[in-house]
Amino acid sequence: MLSAFSQAWASWKTAPGVALLAVVAFAVGIGSATAIFTVINGVLMRPLPYPSSERFVALSGSNANAPGAFLAMSVPELQDYQQQTTSFDAFGWFFGSRYHLTAPGEPQFIPGAAVTPALARQLGSPLIGQWFADDSSAVISSALW
Repeated sequence: MLSAFSQAWASWKTAPGVALLAVVAFAVGIGSATAIFTVINGVLMRPLPYPSSERFVALSGSNANAPGAFLAMSVPELQDYQQQTTSFDAFGWFFGSRYHLTAPGEPQFIPGAAVTPALARQLGSPLIGQWFADDSSAVISSALW
């Protein structure tokens, strides 16, 4: 084993360009693997910032003609699941969308989500105020506030 290292060292001394290329290739490989792991760890592997977040699950529709594609489910489908399922402590859903904010100043579109009250209660208490008082209520983020 030691002779193999000494032979490799001797060949690298005679061809420094190859040695430099090998070092750069290793650096790029290690750097890209580290970057990919960091993104995947931050996005997919960390738990959600809610109490008992490991108990949250997501349901999505699928199409037999497009395996692997996830589709949004309709409200009637979700209501059927809610009525037929007894495995969950709470059952709620959300739909992400953009909303038109008209306040003092220029109107603008802001990202948001329509959330059922059952799901909102499972996320924990809001920092200020309460969750939905009635069907016409809205809850805004501290960033929007």
